[in-house]
Amino acid sequence: MDPATSPGSTTADVTADASLEYSSPLLRLQTVGLIALSGRLGFDDRLDLESRSGLLTFEGRFVRNRLVGTVAIAGVAPVGDVAFTRVR
Repeated sequence: MDPATSPGSTTADVTADASLEYSSPLLRLQTVGLIALSGRLGFDDRLDLESRSGLLTFEGRFVRNRLVGTVAIAGVAPVGDVAFTRVR
C-alpha cells in the first residue's frame, strides 16, 4: 500500500493504491492490479480506506511510527492484519 495526499486535498483526505493476494486451503484471492482506495484520517489517528466498489477496505490506526490495521473484503470478511513502519 502506498498512502499519499495530493496538493488539493486536506490533510485528512488520504488516497492509496493497494493490491491483494490471499491464499487459504478454502479460498484464493488476487487482485488483477492496483486498486485505488480513498478515505479520511480521523482526529484519533484512525485511518479508514475503501475502494470505490467497496470490495476492499482497510481499517487502521497510527501507533507511533507504525500504521497497524486490518484488510477486509467488502468490510465484512477480514483477510489479514498488516503493519506499515515509517522509514526515514
